[in-house]
Amino acid sequence: MIYIKDIIIMIHLLLIFLIIIIIIIIIMEIMILHMSIVMDMDPVYGIIRQNMMFGVNGVMDGSMD
Repeated sequence: MIYIKDIIIMIHLLLIFLIIIIIIIIIMEIMILHMSIVMDMDPVYGIIRQNMMFGVNGVMDGSMD
């Protein structure tokens, strides 16, 4: 019985650890999406983001759209 209880406690700790990691990943995704939206609204940051996405000619590719 002691071993079974230890195994159950370990499984619960692993589940809690996985849930915390998933929550952190979701928060990071929301922050990245928020930053990309802010960069879209701000023209200077939008140009920087296009350069990061499309390379050196990102400004030209962005203006073509």
